Amino acid sequence: MCEWCGKVDESRTTELDAAEADEFVCEGESEHEPGHMCGAPARYRSKDRFVEMHICERHMQAVKADMDEGLGDLLQSAALAESVVVRPIRSQERCEDLDFAGGTECGEPAGYAYIVTQETYCCAKHKDAK
Repeated sequence: MCEWCGKVDESRTTELDAAEADEFVCEGESEHEPGHMCGAPARYRSKDRFVEMHICERHMQAVKADMDEGLGDLLQSAALAESVVVRPIRSQERCEDLDFAGGTECGEPAGYAYIVTQETYCCAKHKDAK
């Protein structure tokens, strides 16, 4: 666990006001149609920030290139991530990014934490179902 893991792992849930509740639907899984969203009016917004993985210099450069090409905007528009940041680490972690050739973790010494901030919406029924 790097120095960022303990600092950024957080989750905050707030109730939406009436005007916002009409704008968003619950992203929880439907109990009637597995694999589909619930779709009920959302009552809560959950904002989560966490270290998704530790990455080496090579994978950090790949992430930087992807971000320069607009991946951050794509993640945001698809509601997969509100933001992604990469921060240097001092601890002795291993790169957890997957090498596509073999589908295994890279394993090189990691020098960076890949930090994601996500925002999701849910109804009262799915509020605690994370």
